[in-house]
Amino acid sequence: MITNGAYLVSKAELSSAEIERACDLPQTLLRSWRSRGCAPKNTGGTRYSCSLEDAAKLLLLSSGSKLGISPIEITPLLDRRPQTLVYFALMGCDGACEFRGPRKKVENVVARFNDSDQLPFQFSLADDVSRFMVYHGKGRFEVVSDLQAMLEAESASQFAVIDLMVLGRKFAEELGRPILTVVLPSDGDEAEIRRLSNGRPPLTIL
Repeated sequence: MITNGAYLVSKAELSSAEIERACDLPQTLLRSWRSRGCAPKNTGGTRYSCSLEDAAKLLLLSSGSKLGISPIEITPLLDRRPQTLVYFALMGCDGACEFRGPRKKVENVVARFNDSDQLPFQFSLADDVSRFMVYHGKGRFEVVSDLQAMLEAESASQFAVIDLMVLGRKFAEELGRPILTVVLPSDGDEAEIRRLSNGRPPLTIL
């Protein structure tokens, strides 16, 4: 939960069914990773659930697994990249963030959110929004914002790429509900409303 006095931000908690859908992660594989200590711990008591950041970690593990990257190899990157995924989910998907509160305040904040990346960056807690995770093999990763420059410099190299922008947008779309809720304080008698954010068109990869 994030608060600065002007608004209160809460993050979604995902059920096991939502994790399976949004992360394209079969529950049998999730249980296997949990038993090996590779998956985040349960936060939902008897039924498995996890925080938004932990779900983003599972998405990275799942995406890496499809490229032949083991959970052990990708784990060192899981401290910072989940926040980047959340940033790209907020930027790229319609309805990824909902706003509640007095009409004027909500409309003002929604306009700010939709017009720049300042609030998505702030709400996601990201400290780096480089788009591409590049795997060179044997546990070697590089995080870059310009894939074209890397391709030109290493034209003979073989590597796998995880596109965090595409991954974040798909995650929010598959979840099908807001990943963040922003509540603005009441001004008394003014009617309160609910609005959803607008995503930006995806940029080309190269």
